[in-house]
Amino acid sequence: MFRKIRITIYILFLGGFLGILFWFGSGVSINDQKEIFSKLLNISGILFGIMGAWIAIIYSESLNKVFSKDYKTEERKEALKEIDFLLFPMALSATIVVSILLFFVAYPIFRQINFMLKHHLLIRSFSFMGIGFLTILQVWCFIYVFAPAEKLKRKANKEIRQSEIDQRMKSGVQKASKKEL
Repeated sequence: MFRKIRITIYILFLGGFLGILFWFGSGVSINDQKEIFSKLLNISGILFGIMGAWIAIIYSESLNKVFSKDYKTEERKEALKEIDFLLFPMALSATIVVSILLFFVAYPIFRQINFMLKHHLLIRSFSFMGIGFLTILQVWCFIYVFAPAEKLKRKANKEIRQSEIDQRMKSGVQKASKKEL
């Protein structure tokens, strides 16, 4: 029940946000939009690189298992599950990069089409709405990638604290047993 309500709220927020961008997008020059696209392209590329580095460094053993035929199918599937949470946002970032590159290639062609020239304000609105949609996807990728890192950090800190407590208890027991002797 709450999941459906949450999804409905997300859809309404997304629709409202994109509607606002469409409404005001006609007033944003295409040069300003190209600048925003360029910045989004850079951010997507950086996040793509970070995710690739995380997979290569942190999950190198799992990555080796996935692509090596020396391991059983079950081990390979298990290894894929370990890195799967990074593969989807990585693919999404790559899709954003490709979308923006296609925009840069298509823009000079669209400028020569009469229909596009007649309806340039409408095209600007759709373009600005596209920027907003790609930005939301990129923010989601960012959160999706860094949220598990925070979870892992909390888990590691908890294990360190528990280890310290165990060590203090162990040393306290040893001191107490020495006094008895």
